[in-house]
Amino acid sequence: MSKLVALYTSDPFLAPCELLRARSQVSLGSATAAAGMGAYEDGVVLLRRWGPGQAADGLWTPPESDAVVLHAESLPVGLSLEDNAQPFRFRTWVFAHAGHVDRAE
Repeated sequence: MSKLVALYTSDPFLAPCELLRARSQVSLGSATAAAGMGAYEDGVVLLRRWGPGQAADGLWTPPESDAVVLHAESLPVGLSLEDNAQPFRFRTWVFAHAGHVDRAE
């Protein structure tokens, strides 16, 4: 099962405060889950990923950004963390999905 948290705020300095409030109410993953964070800093997309068993210390402390996406899920055996852990980036977009996405034909 995947877990997804997205935050958009009017002031980049408020994002860490808002995530601190949400942290006590949201659990993102377990020791077997891969986790990732996507944010913006000075217009540049930043992605960070933590593999299963790694301490995701920086997951709840993003850079000063007005948009933050957090995601955690168990990766299937044999899939790489870099190519399959969310959130993903496409040019200047940061996005993630929850649930199963069927393969396109």
